[in-house]
Amino acid sequence: MTELSELSVQEHQATTERLLKGIPASAGIAICSHNVVVIKKLRPSKNIQVSPEKIPAEIKKFSIAIEKSLAEITSVIHNDHETAIHDIMETYSMILQDPTLQQEITKRIYTTRSAVQAIEDEFDAQCALFQNAKDEAMRERSAELDHVRHRLLVHIGKRKPISSISNGAIIISHSITPTDLLELHKRGVSAIITEIGGIASHVSILARSLRIPAIIGIPNITKKIPENCTVICDGYSGTVVINPTANTLLDYEQEQVKEQKKQKALGQIIELPCETTDKHTIKLSANIETLEEVDAAIMSGAMGIGLVRTEYLVKSDGSFPSEDEQYIWYKEIAERMYPHTVTIRTFDVGGDKKGGVKREENPALGYRGIRFLLGNKKIFRTQIRAILRASNHKNIKIMLPMISQVKEIKRAKKIIDSVKHQLREEQIPYDTHISVGIMIETPAACCIASDLGKYSDFFSIGSNDLAQYTLGADRNNGYVADMFNELHPSVLRLMHHAVTGAKANGISVSLCGELAAWNTITSLLIGMGITELSVATPALLLIKSKIRKTHFESAKKTIEKILLSGKIPKEFRAKSKKRKTMK
Repeated sequence: MTELSELSVQEHQATTERLLKGIPASAGIAICSHNVVVIKKLRPSKNIQVSPEKIPAEIKKFSIAIEKSLAEITSVIHNDHETAIHDIMETYSMILQDPTLQQEITKRIYTTRSAVQAIEDEFDAQCALFQNAKDEAMRERSAELDHVRHRLLVHIGKRKPISSISNGAIIISHSITPTDLLELHKRGVSAIITEIGGIASHVSILARSLRIPAIIGIPNITKKIPENCTVICDGYSGTVVINPTANTLLDYEQEQVKEQKKQKALGQIIELPCETTDKHTIKLSANIETLEEVDAAIMSGAMGIGLVRTEYLVKSDGSFPSEDEQYIWYKEIAERMYPHTVTIRTFDVGGDKKGGVKREENPALGYRGIRFLLGNKKIFRTQIRAILRASNHKNIKIMLPMISQVKEIKRAKKIIDSVKHQLREEQIPYDTHISVGIMIETPAACCIASDLGKYSDFFSIGSNDLAQYTLGADRNNGYVADMFNELHPSVLRLMHHAVTGAKANGISVSLCGELAAWNTITSLLIGMGITELSVATPALLLIKSKIRKTHFESAKKTIEKILLSGKIPKEFRAKSKKRKTMK
């Protein structure tokens, strides 16, 4: 796992202000002068050996660490109501109770290794099998082992617990996993800053959803933060300010106050229509991964859930939830959101997501999305049954991921019809007219959109993957972050082609990728003909405000000029408002 070292500031030191620039991954400002936490990689322990007579005591230390770790995990499972946390903790529990792992560590202790050394040696050996894998799910397995190692070392007294992180902390780390972020969110962290990461990575998306300011892509940041310092994290511009001057500090404190006032002002438009100045209505929905996000979306005035990422239910070990587990989850979301619609995307596993097959040479272009589902019909049928059972209130829609061929829709709908027939025979009620739509996230899908639309009830454009596949730039790779551009003319033209294909078939088209949350280009998306925008909950009111200031007919003319010329005016390029770089 990682070693925690807290930089507690007792009094401000007169040191030189320094600025570090990274990639703004999640908007917001956090200021911390007493609670900065640096999460460093574990340093290998020295070759710690013990005398033979101390072996029983070391084995006892290891046994107690196992017991305490399991008790801690059990407590979290009983006291936390979030399904994803349960799955993570259950995975940790299974690793801790693995008899082979326990036996191997015990064997190492019998060779006069200390309990600490035996744990680190065995986990190093286990992690080595996974950490260099090309497949993201395999690398995540390595991260899970590191989490378990850390818990054991905490209870032996070798490492500080993550529970020592207190409310309001700014976290500085080489990287953050989704698991890390969920745990840190529970602890009330105010911001995260990492050395690596991608703007469209799942951690960045999750940070935006959880309203945690985040900056990524600052090399060696864990070595550049000195002890006894004040840190400002500007998630709008991607600026980290170390030891700010009094003027800089005052400037950012005033910015925080302005943001609070802005959010309060946005709250006043919750009940107002989501329409342009010339009365063109746009449906504004939320993207969610957890149940708690549904209530937040409702409070922010969401007109529906445009994307439920069901792969969030896939367990950390890659196993899939049962039909009843899924049914309960989908039913809860639909009931909370009623009468507004809920669009449930079937498992989009593989590629950069957990689940799917292991050790693909090129997982992003491999066995993922609908390809995986059609090749694993039992998993697909189980999910469709759960969705249909939960559709009794008639406010659920099904969305198929990663479609690139007509035959994929036909095969998927044939399976859906088969499940419907089975439910009728069992006299289980469901929405007999449930809509089935598709994700448009490959250049191929955009090019044959008019054909795909003949078999679809709606389109939803996934701008993240569409940009990735069009530009050949991995959205999770920090090395090509500057090449990942969702406003590239080729991406916009492909999106427009998809919109045209939807209109030709009289079906609606939404955008549920991260592009939908860029308030600077909201008018372009509306002008293109997109009828629904689905964004992370924190962005709902900001986008609604932008919609209400947009003139639809003018927006149409603007996007037509851009599509024809291939040139994006400067005012549309920035993802977030620019800030003056302070010296």
